[in-house]
Amino acid sequence: MNKLLLVLLSVLLVFTAACEKKKEEQILPKVDAVAPGETGEQAKLERETYIREAQKELDELAVNLAEIRKKAVVAKGNAREKLDQQIQALEQEQKDVAGKLLNLKSAIGERWQELKSDFATSFAKFKQSVKNVI
Repeated sequence: MNKLLLVLLSVLLVFTAACEKKKEEQILPKVDAVAPGETGEQAKLERETYIREAQKELDELAVNLAEIRKKAVVAKGNAREKLDQQIQALEQEQKDVAGKLLNLKSAIGERWQELKSDFATSFAKFKQSVKNVI
């Protein structure tokens, strides 16, 4: 009888422990097997790559703008006036885009995403403006 009581108590103890473990599993959130900071590092790398590529393209457009300036020097009359006006507008756009890139470099998180979108729009417009003048 004592053995039976001992077996029943053991089963009850095991059953209670199993129920407690099940409750803990339900309460605690599941965590993916991702190393801490891994997604942050990946986002940082993507951000740095985007900024580096944008700066590279902006530098290429600056070279194109220099070519436009050379054309303006040899142009005559109305053509020169028109190119000078276009150059002034392009230079202003270039300053605006460069400023947005500078802001983008220092931004993080959601703010970075917002500035990235704004920068991308301004940059695409500037790029098209340069192509239209060339």
